[in-house]
Amino acid sequence: MSTLAFYFRYAVRSLRRSGQRGVLAVACVAFGVFSLVSLQLLAESIAPAVLTDPVLALGGDLSLSREGTPLRPADLDALADDPGITALDARGEVPARFIQTVESAEVMFFNRAMAVDPEVFPLVGEVRLEEGTLAEALRSTGSVVFTRDLALRLAVDVGDRVRLAGSPTDTPAVLTVGGIAETMPDGQGATVVLSHETATSILGDLRLVRVLVRTDTPEAVAARTEADGWAVVRPSLERNEAQELFGFALPAAGLLGLLIGGIGVANTLQVVLRRRRPEVAVLKTLGYRQRDLFALFGLETALLGGIGGVLGVVLGIGGAEGLRQIMSRGLPFLLDLHVRPSILLGGLAAGVLTAVLFGLIAITRASAVRPGSLLRQTPIRTTGRTRLAMIGLSVVLFGLFGALGGVLIGSALRGLGVVAAGVAGLVVFGALMVAVLLVIVRIPTPGLPIVGMASANLRRHPVRAAASLVALFVGTFAIGVSALAILNGRQQVVSRMIDMGGVTVAAYGIPADDPDVVRLAGDAPVWTDRTTEAEVVGPDGEMVSGVSMVSGRGADGASTAEVSDEPRGERGRGWLTDLDQILVPWWLGTREERPVGVGDSLRVRVGEAERAFAVDGYYDLPDGIPLVGTRGVVVLPDAFDALAADAEVTTTVAIEAAPEAAEALAVALGTARPDGAVVTAQQLADMFTSVVRSLFILVLALTSLALVAGTVLIANGVGLALVERRRELGVLKAVGYSARQVLRMLVLENALLGVVGGGLGVAAAVLTMVAIEITAEVEMLLFPMVSVLLVGVAVALAAGSALLVAAGPVRQRPLDVLRSE
Repeated sequence: MSTLAFYFRYAVRSLRRSGQRGVLAVACVAFGVFSLVSLQLLAESIAPAVLTDPVLALGGDLSLSREGTPLRPADLDALADDPGITALDARGEVPARFIQTVESAEVMFFNRAMAVDPEVFPLVGEVRLEEGTLAEALRSTGSVVFTRDLALRLAVDVGDRVRLAGSPTDTPAVLTVGGIAETMPDGQGATVVLSHETATSILGDLRLVRVLVRTDTPEAVAARTEADGWAVVRPSLERNEAQELFGFALPAAGLLGLLIGGIGVANTLQVVLRRRRPEVAVLKTLGYRQRDLFALFGLETALLGGIGGVLGVVLGIGGAEGLRQIMSRGLPFLLDLHVRPSILLGGLAAGVLTAVLFGLIAITRASAVRPGSLLRQTPIRTTGRTRLAMIGLSVVLFGLFGALGGVLIGSALRGLGVVAAGVAGLVVFGALMVAVLLVIVRIPTPGLPIVGMASANLRRHPVRAAASLVALFVGTFAIGVSALAILNGRQQVVSRMIDMGGVTVAAYGIPADDPDVVRLAGDAPVWTDRTTEAEVVGPDGEMVSGVSMVSGRGADGASTAEVSDEPRGERGRGWLTDLDQILVPWWLGTREERPVGVGDSLRVRVGEAERAFAVDGYYDLPDGIPLVGTRGVVVLPDAFDALAADAEVTTTVAIEAAPEAAEALAVALGTARPDGAVVTAQQLADMFTSVVRSLFILVLALTSLALVAGTVLIANGVGLALVERRRELGVLKAVGYSARQVLRMLVLENALLGVVGGGLGVAAAVLTMVAIEITAEVEMLLFPMVSVLLVGVAVALAAGSALLVAAGPVRQRPLDVLRSE
């Protein structure tokens, strides 16, 4: 016990005296554990949404529908009488597209709107509300339940009024928030839930489109219902791409982060032990054997790993919560942070073991040296026995990481594969980076002696810079690709959302001849799209599926629809000119069964009124999400008025106002006509770009870990160089170089690493975007300033870490250095 107590006291004292080196070692372990814990916790948070049970994802054991045809009461009665079905949930179609707050006019598109029976929904899983139950929240007609993410983005609470709008055939409906859902059975967010009664009051006639059922004999029920003409969807048992991504990539990334942190620990301990060679020599002279040195320095390393592990676990919890919030804003998932003690304890244990095992590699080399060689500072040779010990430790280390990967990823083979791929990637990329570095540092720099000395130093020790170069390359490449891709996506969104035939404001449920619209629009062009529900009968006398509305639009409103004589043919031909002509969506002309062709006769039925039209052409809407989008057939306004004289008609007014005046016009229209919904193109662009921005921040947060690792590795490399080149730096100062000049040389060396690693990473990112442009035939912008900024960040991190580590040691007096005092 006394020996163990001595070992512990010695390790604690050494740790207290380690100073900057100890801080760097703790930082390396903390970085690795932070990566592992935060990404593992993030994967746990995402799991309920993307790794959910197939039955929960579907909503029942089977989903039944009539392939687009609304369900009849007789259909539901037949299912209720089926002895194999124990419960059923009929879902209605709510075709609205966005929500708008009544008070602030904030707009938000949602993922789905479900009309349900709150007494039976959900058949599987649960909907947990902030207060009360779903049945209580939807008890009153006119109440609506939002998922938590929608409520946060719109800043609404229970009791607030919102406007549900965007349906081509229904006027905006003002509803009251009856509850906010914390969870959904399938983990999906951006969801609006209404009762059948509320949906009926909005739509007039609720279309039930599918039935979810529970059954103990799903195959038997599926066979019977399919024989009766039902379309049956079974729970999918296959893992999709998102499941593979989050179930494998995130833990694997955390494991590689821990591996990089371990390399940092090994580098740090190599620096520490190099500085403490005289101490090792004295201990061996006093009779301490190699196993004693293993115990002394191993316990010190374990303490470093423990401190770094605790810090990494704490930071990992905060990092996971930050990543969860970012992902919640960018993706329609209801994510909750699930902090499992096993993950925290596992991260702490992994940090300690990683520190000890990586540290033992450095300790083995230092402890196997003869005291005479250490005290005389003669060249040190590594014996065969020492090499075997280091190889054995490396094998144990590889097995440890493979086992850890197997636990995290769920497959021992895949875990070993991740570690092997990570190590091989480090070696290959490191070799490539070093080759490029050697080419660059051989470029002559006449008249710049400090630069020449920095290049010469890098030529002498290029391999030491390999890990730093790889980390800088990976970080800048990942951030560069994600930044360029997301900036291109944002550019596409903005250009398509704002440039839509000049339409900048759309008012739903307000007639174009309304005095308020006429007065506020002023001289801006105004036109109306009037829509009602309709049945369309093809030339064969059969109903045309997929088309349930007819719109009346004149040539003045053709700017948001392109017309052609062939499906997806050359656009730009003129609008309708005859009351007996009709335009159909382009996809009706491309169907495999009964495609609709130009010249075909279609009969449009609205209530009791019916009229025949000849197909004159096909229309297509602009890319993106237009403010005014017809989804049915289109006729001229006079023909529409004759058909829909006795029908309920919904109007959408489009105003071609100047972009800078659109927001003020929308506010004025909303104030003058609170019963309508008003949306601007800029609002939609802002909403979509905010989602893109959230995704970029998420990717930036994940990929920045590599840059952090590169910074720590460079700091360790500079520390090791200061120890190995102590006499060299003393000689430079003795012959007249100032501390500032020596510091400048060290900073230039590492800034060059930033130039090489960051420059190659950015170049690879640009080439990736060019390859995407060529293969996908999509115009990609390269944003040169982004590339310059990323290289600048890499250089700043490399130079800054070198400056931080070297600023103190280079101020030592030459005599102190040369006397080894």
